[in-house]
Amino acid sequence: EAGQVGRVSVNKNKTHDLGPFQVNTLWLDTFTVYWRLPDRNTTYYVLRDNGCWNAAAAAAILRLYWHQSGDLAKAIHDYHSKTPNLGQAYLARVLRRMFPDTAAPSHSQRQRK
Repeated sequence: EAGQVGRVSVNKNKTHDLGPFQVNTLWLDTFTVYWRLPDRNTTYYVLRDNGCWNAAAAAAILRLYWHQSGDLAKAIHDYHSKTPNLGQAYLARVLRRMFPDTAAPSHSQRQRK
């Protein structure tokens, strides 16, 4: 993700992506309850302005998607977007950054094996 502490990106669907890992505001209710914070506004500011809490939220979301799918690549795809072309493009960028000196197989190539 291209975020940073304090950053807010507004999406076409009017949700916001917050902080370094661009955690979507669709997760506000979940993290308000999970972290026992007083309200959604507090959670919004914590996710936007605290890099550690933002990273913890991102890790929890990624772990949830990984647990649901059993596939880390699918979890990375879905972390960005469950829309196939958007998630696939994001996964490809992540794999290129993880493995810059190799031709990392695409998610669909790995599934065929």
